[in-house]
Amino acid sequence: MKSIQPALIMMLLAAGTSHALAHEMATDNNSGTIGFQGAIVETSCTTDLKQNQLITSCLRDGNNQVTTSSVSASDHLPPAIGSSEISWLDSTHQRGILIQNYN
Repeated sequence: MKSIQPALIMMLLAAGTSHALAHEMATDNNSGTIGFQGAIVETSCTTDLKQNQLITSCLRDGNNQVTTSSVSASDHLPPAIGSSEISWLDSTHQRGILIQNYN
């Protein structure tokens, strides 16, 4: 029992110290300003996967631009709209992340 008491006291002190540090860090990071200029005037493109084909639909200036490309293609967006790439998560190319960058 005597060997448990010092360990218990150390755990309680550590818990109290970490709580105080967490509170101090939280109050220091609660300030700041985020500025935004401009407007989002068009929606992002929608992308659907069907049988190893990416079907991307982009509404621009009231016109729907549809692009169909193979998953293995280097780009999946119309060039005037932006670029895209797939980062594969496995060597069999069964799971990946589609990254779209808009102009």
